[in-house]
Amino acid sequence: MSLGNQRVSSHTKKDNIIVMGVDILPGKSSLSKHQPHYAIVILGNGEVVDEYEDASLSRLIRIAWEVKPEIIAIDNIYELAPDYNGLVKIVSMLPPNVRLIQVTGWGPQAINIRSLAKNLGIPLHGKLTPLKTAYVAAVAAYRGYGYQVKFLEEKTKIIVSKGRSISRGGMSYNRYIRSVRAGILSITKEIKKILDANKLDYDLVFRKSKGGLESSVFIVYAPRSRLYGLIKPINTKNVRVEIKPVYSKKISTEPLKKARKPVILGLDPGINTGIAVIDLNGMPLFLYSSKNIDRSEIINMVSSIGKPVLVATDVSTPPEAVKKLAASLNVQIYSPPRDLSNDEKNAIIYELLKKYPWLDIEDAHERDALAAAYKAYLNYADKFKQIESEVYEMNIDLDLDNIKAEIIRGKTIAEAIEEEVEKKLEFSSKETETREAKQPPKTKINREIQDKEIANLKKRIQQLVAENKRLKNTISELQETIHTLKVELSSLKNIVNPQDNLLREINKLRIEREELLHQINALKKLLDEANRDIHYLKSILKEALLNKYIIIPTIKNLLSYPSKLLEKYKSPAIYVNDLEVYDVSVINELYKNKIAILTSKESIKYPIKIPVFNIDSYKHYFVDNFLIIESRVVKDIENSWKKIEEEERRSSIERIIDLIMKYKEERKKKLGVKDFSFF
Repeated sequence: MSLGNQRVSSHTKKDNIIVMGVDILPGKSSLSKHQPHYAIVILGNGEVVDEYEDASLSRLIRIAWEVKPEIIAIDNIYELAPDYNGLVKIVSMLPPNVRLIQVTGWGPQAINIRSLAKNLGIPLHGKLTPLKTAYVAAVAAYRGYGYQVKFLEEKTKIIVSKGRSISRGGMSYNRYIRSVRAGILSITKEIKKILDANKLDYDLVFRKSKGGLESSVFIVYAPRSRLYGLIKPINTKNVRVEIKPVYSKKISTEPLKKARKPVILGLDPGINTGIAVIDLNGMPLFLYSSKNIDRSEIINMVSSIGKPVLVATDVSTPPEAVKKLAASLNVQIYSPPRDLSNDEKNAIIYELLKKYPWLDIEDAHERDALAAAYKAYLNYADKFKQIESEVYEMNIDLDLDNIKAEIIRGKTIAEAIEEEVEKKLEFSSKETETREAKQPPKTKINREIQDKEIANLKKRIQQLVAENKRLKNTISELQETIHTLKVELSSLKNIVNPQDNLLREINKLRIEREELLHQINALKKLLDEANRDIHYLKSILKEALLNKYIIIPTIKNLLSYPSKLLEKYKSPAIYVNDLEVYDVSVINELYKNKIAILTSKESIKYPIKIPVFNIDSYKHYFVDNFLIIESRVVKDIENSWKKIEEEERRSSIERIIDLIMKYKEERKKKLGVKDFSFF
């Protein structure tokens, strides 16, 4: 089947546009274990230059690399792969800068391929074959129909790492490793220099090592296409440079013919970021707040609503995040003369809620962002009213939003209106040219001659375009080879140059010497500490041998009686860390066995009288789980127990006398006598 007789109208042509239309063959499925097969139609400047009735997926990818189309058009992207991960894998294998277009639309706006063909004016008779469907898809995309499907974020990752596997050994191994690390450091510095020179925003992380770097990673906040001609992939024995686009976590789409309306973006940055978008009439279009949202996510989110012409903040000194976002969008910043107070922000929101009662403001971050955006709008409101008045008087159908956007960009009202009028005049001129081009030729003979000449010229142009592409590819490959060889030569110089090797060896020995000195100092410190401990223990041992000190075991608290510990060391006392936690039965045991309590805390009273001594009154030392204390404490403990026993005896006699006296008093009452003296 040939589609050569189908042609696109001349007024829709674009220069040097190659489009690949694709449709899956009947009975094939992207869900199948086997490769699906497709019909392919290739358009060059709107005309069929090649077609394939049956091509496997792998062949489709190879053809794409041969032709390098600007667009791959399809009626359903899930004909390529059944899920997001599969689509990402296939898109990553296609040439860079290829746009994947789903021509039938997206979501509620989607239409079927037959309806699309009718809109395009392509006649369809009988069954719609895959080749015909591929043609319709290609023509639709060429004419600007459909949605561009996006998988990539506006980020690119550059990874600098070791080259091929390092397995060599011997005496030169360490020197070789150092040269590799030095090469990685050198390439990293070179890439950083290029990114800085081209004012590309990026983050850099790296892993240091002796003599250089183990690896480094750049996250560049720009699409892969921005790095073409600046940084190239490298794969040598020593160093490898990979350039990978960063894939988003979900599919996003954008209409090809979408003319985004200018909007004002209000931003409240922080851990929780607030976002507000309003149009140039002051009407809120979007409110959102979230944690840990980055710049690219904000840009993607807002771009689906409109084209920001101003970024607004509620503070007089714009935060760094606002500055960076405005720079990324290439727009100006509005900041109020002084920080907006909460009362001012609440007043703005109150006015907005009266105008737009459907507004739903969830938190303070959304409120602050919306207040900032509306404050920016109010700053231009008087000029906007003047524009509306002047355009109304002119009675010309001009785009007011475009004029307002130019005012925000810094133009005067007169300049902005004149520029929009010029656009209107240009459009009218193009329409006239198109109508003239569509007029039929005067004679049939002239038309045939012109058609023949045009066909010959088109054929020649196609040949030249193909030859030009082939030569460009060859030049690109040769430049890549030259670049790789230069890097290889640089790496070899690092290895071969004896002076560099000598300097690296000297540097290595200097580092090793510093490390050894550090270790020696650390060991000296440990030795000094050990000597102090030895001296300390010697003095304790000496005094202990002279019976000046005794050893007392220590326990945490009095919740259990340490019978084994006291039995083993025959100690008259026990040291307790925590006096407040105790069991009465343990106190009873200590009292029964005449064991005193030593402590460094404030003493407390127990229900049973027991000696408690503060060790601060005696010379003492702690060694492991023992208290070494002056032996005079033993005498003090014995004296204390004697006092307690004395007090208890006295208390016992007093209790007996008291009982006798109470008994006498009771007998007096019973016998009715006043005195027992006669007894």
